[in-house]
Amino acid sequence: MDIKLRWATTQTDAAIDPSSFRVLYGRLGLDITARLLAAVKPTATGLDVVGAKLPSGEHRLTVEISDTAKRIGRREFKVLVEE
Repeated sequence: MDIKLRWATTQTDAAIDPSSFRVLYGRLGLDITARLLAAVKPTATGLDVVGAKLPSGEHRLTVEISDTAKRIGRREFKVLVEE
């Protein structure tokens, strides 16, 4: 599957800091950021993943990114992958 995420800040005093990007998996919040960074590079506007492979089942992902003023944005996604 292809995944496209976009982020922006409404604040004029700071910009998005791509190096702050994190992804946590499941209810326990396992940090899978390093695995994702091996395949994709986040930018100040978002990221694109082409041909992502997820096993069947429901997946809970929490994406975090902050701005240069250290304000954190966080969103949770649930993805259902069926065979």
